Amino acid sequence: MPPERIDAAPPAPVAEPQTGFDPKPFMIAALLVLLAIPVAMGLHQVLGVTNVALVFLTAILIVAVLQGLGPSLLACFASMLAYNFFFLPPFYTFSIADPENVVALFFFAVVAIIASNLAARVRGQALSARLRARQTDDLYQFSRKLAVAVTLDDLLWATAHQIALMLKVRVVLLLPQSDKAGADQPDGDKAGAARPDGSRSGGDTPNTTRPGGAGTTDTRPDGSLTVRAGFPPEDMLDEADLAAAKWSWEKNHVAGRGSDTLPGAKWLFQPLRTGRGPLGVVGIIRDDPGPVLTPDQQRLLDALADQAALAIERVNLARDLHLARLQVETDRLRSALLTSISHDLRTPLASILGSATSLRSQDAVLDQSTKEALLGTIIEESDRLNRFIGNLLDMTRLESGALKPRTALIELSDVIGAVLRRAAKILAAHRVEVDLPANLPMLALDMVLFEQVLFNLLDNAAKHAPAGSLITIQASHEVDSVTLRVMDEGEGIPPNDVERVFEKFYRSGGADRRRAGTGLGLAICRGFVEAMGGTISAQNRSDRRGALFAITLPVP
Repeated sequence: MPPERIDAAPPAPVAEPQTGFDPKPFMIAALLVLLAIPVAMGLHQVLGVTNVALVFLTAILIVAVLQGLGPSLLACFASMLAYNFFFLPPFYTFSIADPENVVALFFFAVVAIIASNLAARVRGQALSARLRARQTDDLYQFSRKLAVAVTLDDLLWATAHQIALMLKVRVVLLLPQSDKAGADQPDGDKAGAARPDGSRSGGDTPNTTRPGGAGTTDTRPDGSLTVRAGFPPEDMLDEADLAAAKWSWEKNHVAGRGSDTLPGAKWLFQPLRTGRGPLGVVGIIRDDPGPVLTPDQQRLLDALADQAALAIERVNLARDLHLARLQVETDRLRSALLTSISHDLRTPLASILGSATSLRSQDAVLDQSTKEALLGTIIEESDRLNRFIGNLLDMTRLESGALKPRTALIELSDVIGAVLRRAAKILAAHRVEVDLPANLPMLALDMVLFEQVLFNLLDNAAKHAPAGSLITIQASHEVDSVTLRVMDEGEGIPPNDVERVFEKFYRSGGADRRRAGTGLGLAICRGFVEAMGGTISAQNRSDRRGALFAITLPVP
C-alpha cells in the first residue's frame, strides 16, 4: 500500500483559533424574537389563544440551540419585554396592571432562562462531541499515514504537516545529527529526495522546500540537532531558539516560549520521547500574542508527538534490524567465500605447483608415463581452477544484472551432446544414460548459458554419486513446455536442504559429508534458467535413492 499524499485534502483544523466579538448571533436572536411577535399576535387575534408565551419560549430555545447561551439570554430579555408590551394589559406599555401578570411574567423569565441554559448546554456538549469525533478521526488518519511511511523523511514530513494543520501553528522538527539519520534511504535521498513536482524532501540540504510549502533548513546547534522537516518553509531559528531546542532535547523537558525554561525564545519546543528517551524535538510558534497553546491544544500536541515518536522509533528499529541482517548476511557470505577460495584455489594450485616442480627438478629421472601423469594433473587441476573462476564471474554477472541471454531455436539433443563431450573426464567413472523422446520441439535457448547449466548439474551429480552409479538425463514434452531431468543415484538431498541447495555458497550435508566445491554451481543454474524464462527445482527420487533436478522450459 503506497503512502498517502498528505497534500491532497487538508483536514479541517481541530483547534480553532480564538476570534473577537461577533455580533451576528445576537442579531439573529433579535430577528427571531421580532418574527415571534407577529406569530403570537396572529394566534391571539385569529384563534383567540390567550397564552402566547410558548411562542416566545420556542424562539428562545431555537436561539439557544443554534447560537449558544449569550444570544439566548438576549432573546429571553427581548421576549420578556415584547410579551409585556404587546400582550399584558395595559397594552403597548411596559406597565403591568394585574399582579397575577407580574407573577406570570416573572416565571416566564425564569423558565426561559433555565430552558435557554439547558439548550445551550446540550448544544455545547454536541459541539464538543463533534469536535472530539473529528479530532479522533484526524488522529486515526494521522496514525495511518505514519503506519505506511517507509522512510524517516516521509514520516517527519507527515508529522509536521499534521501538527501545523490541526493546531494552526508553524512547525519545525529537529533530530540528532548522526550518520544514521539517512541510513534508511539511498545515498541520493540523504541529501534530499526529489519529489514529483521537482522539489526535494528531507535530508540536510539548506532551504529545501517541500510540496505544499514545507521546507527544511540545515541548522545544527553545536552539531547536535538538525532541522529535518518544517511547515511552512523558511522558518529560521535564531540562537535563543536553538539553545531552547537543544536544552529540551538534552533534558527531555519542554522549553522556550511560555515555559519555565528559556522563555525568551520565540518558539516552544517539546521533546519527541518514548520509553527509551527523547528521539528529537518538535518546535511550534504562533504569530498571535499570548500563550502558544491552550490546555486542550497542549493535550492534542502531546498525542501527536507521542504518535510521531513511536513511528520514528519504529523506523529506526526497522532500519537497525535491516542493517544487522545485512551485516550477518555479509559476514556469512564473506566467510563462505573465504573458505571456498582457501580450499578451491589452494588445492588445485598446490597440485599444479607440485606437478610442475617435479617435472622441472626431476625431468631426467622421470619416465614418459610419469611425465604424462604429471602433465595430466596440471591440465585437470587447471580446468578445475578455470571452472571455479568461471563460476565466480557468472555469479557476478547475475548479481549485477548484466546477464542478457541471446536466445535462438536449438535442438535439445545438440546441447546435451556438447555437454557430454565437455564433461567426459568428470563423468568417466559413471554410467550415463540419455532418454529423449523423438518428437521434442526446438526450444528458445542461449546455447552457452544452457550448456553451462547442464554442465553444472552433471558436475554436481558426479560429485555426490558413487563411482559406477548411473546418471540419467531424461526429457518429456507437455502441452506448452519441455521438462529436462538430471537424476543420480547418490545419497539424495536432506529434506531441509531441498530449497537451500540453490543458495549462494551453500553446500548440503554436514561438514564430514560435503564434497569439494564452492556452492555456486546450483545458484548459477537457477539464475541462468530463470533468465531464459524457465524454472528449476530439486527433489529426491521416488523410485530409488538419489537426487533429481528438473528444468522446465516453455515451448516457443
